[in-house]
Amino acid sequence: YLDASPAVQCWTGMHIAMVVVAALYIPLAVAFPIITWRLVTRQLRAGTLHESESMEQWGFLHSMFESRYKWWTSMLLLRRFSVSLISVLSIPVLAQAAITVVVLTSLLAVHVFTKPFVSATVDVLDFAALCGLIVYTISGMLMWPSITAQAQGLLCSNQVTGLEEEWCQGETALKEHIAIATAIGVAVLMAIAGFLTYQFVTETRDGARAYQSALELF
Repeated sequence: YLDASPAVQCWTGMHIAMVVVAALYIPLAVAFPIITWRLVTRQLRAGTLHESESMEQWGFLHSMFESRYKWWTSMLLLRRFSVSLISVLSIPVLAQAAITVVVLTSLLAVHVFTKPFVSATVDVLDFAALCGLIVYTISGMLMWPSITAQAQGLLCSNQVTGLEEEWCQGETALKEHIAIATAIGVAVLMAIAGFLTYQFVTETRDGARAYQSALELF
C-alpha cells in the first residue's frame, strides 16, 4: 500500500493513474524551464529581446529581471519543481523536511547574492517568501514526532498517567509555544509581503503613468 495514503493499494487502478500522471508531469516540469531558458537566451544573443514584438509576446518572462538574469524565470520554475520533488521522495518525513531546509537555504543564499529582480521591493518580497518557507518547514520538523527527550517514543493520550503524564504535558506546552511563535512569525512575514506587494504595485502604476505621459509629451 502507498505510504502517503495507506488506503491506496499499489499498482491498482488509482495508483496506476497516479503513476501515469507523474510520468507525464515530471518530464514537462523539467522541460518547461529549459524551453523558457532557451527562448530567452536565444533572443538575447540575437539582440531581439527588447524589440516591441518580442516584448509583447515574451516580455512577461524576462522584463522584471536584471539584464544579467533575464533567464531567471527558469530558475523560479526549477525552484518550485525541486521543492515539490522532495515531497514525493520515498524517504522518512523528517529526512524530506531536512533536505527541504537545505535546498531552501541554498536558494536563499543564491537569491541574496544575485538580487535578480529589477525592483528592490520584489527582491525583498522573494526573500521574505523564502524565509517564510524555511520557518514553516523547521516548525513542522519540531512538531513531529516529539521535541523533548523524555517524550520520545511516548504516545501521549488521556490514558497516560504519572511521570509520563507530566512529560506529555511539558511536550504539549512546548509545542503550543512553538505554534504560537510560528503563527506570529508567519503573520509578520505576511504583513511584510502585503506591504511590499502594495508598494510594488504603486511603483509599477506610477512608472506606467510616467511612461504614458512621456509618450504624450514627445
